Amino acid sequence: MSEAGTLAEQVYNEILDEICAGTFPAEARLKQESLALQLGVSRQPVQQALNQLKAEGIVHDAPGRGLAVATPDLIMVRHRYQVRLILDCLASEMAAKRCAEDAGLAGSTRQTGLRILDQAMAALEADDLKALFNADVAFHALVYDTTGNPALKDSATVHWRYLQRIMSCTLREVEDIPDKFWNQHKNILDAIVDGRARRANRWARIHIRYFLAIAERVYGDTSERQLEH
Repeated sequence: MSEAGTLAEQVYNEILDEICAGTFPAEARLKQESLALQLGVSRQPVQQALNQLKAEGIVHDAPGRGLAVATPDLIMVRHRYQVRLILDCLASEMAAKRCAEDAGLAGSTRQTGLRILDQAMAALEADDLKALFNADVAFHALVYDTTGNPALKDSATVHWRYLQRIMSCTLREVEDIPDKFWNQHKNILDAIVDGRARRANRWARIHIRYFLAIAERVYGDTSERQLEH
């Protein structure tokens, strides 16, 4: 374990990374003793991490004793994406408006964004899901950072780890997502750095709805749509 962050935070991130990577699949039992031994820590930070994961709906009580990785729940997925729809569209629009007013910011955002997209493409070619998730988080963090509003980013962070879990499960189930998925990221980036706020909002909305539609196809009946068309 590294020195960065509290020990419980590090354990939380390690366990969630393994869940997202599929090392711990849905309904896999998570035992404090085994995780503590694997991570080289005491049981206390493992228990704290598992409690946080349970509060976020990523793990749940298992029959008998202990916890297990939760199977993604379609209703919860829709609820989270309703919130994300609002936050991401607002962030993309705000970021574009700032770039329209600051050419230096637009240039640095383009440079960083393209580097992240290159990392994502390399991760896709290497079939490295963990690196792909990290690139996705980095891309959207860049959008939020470009807004200049840290409160907006803090609001989104609450949902991101759960959404990362959904993305990991969905990408393992559906093979036709990645190319179109990352092309949408490029469209969002182009609109932001070009200062086109309405276009940035539109592409963020398309991106979120596209992925939600895939998740609905994977996890349940798509007849009930809770996002406005």
